[in-house]
Amino acid sequence: MPSYRIYWLTSDDRIRAGDYIDCENDGVALAQAQKMRGQSPAVEIWEGKRHVATLRAEQPIDELRF
Repeated sequence: MPSYRIYWLTSDDRIRAGDYIDCENDGVALAQAQKMRGQSPAVEIWEGKRHVATLRAEQPIDELRF
């Protein structure tokens, strides 16, 4: 099962905190990140060196293209 990194970003896109999650695929990782986003302006999802997506507070998950 792939390991993903979730980074919570500040309003100027600096990393404020991070965590690891194990998910079956990118879609599951995106759904988990959406739930974990909280009050952060954005979160980034990475799988190894591969950037999966950046979720902005105002952007619904169904608008993402990956």
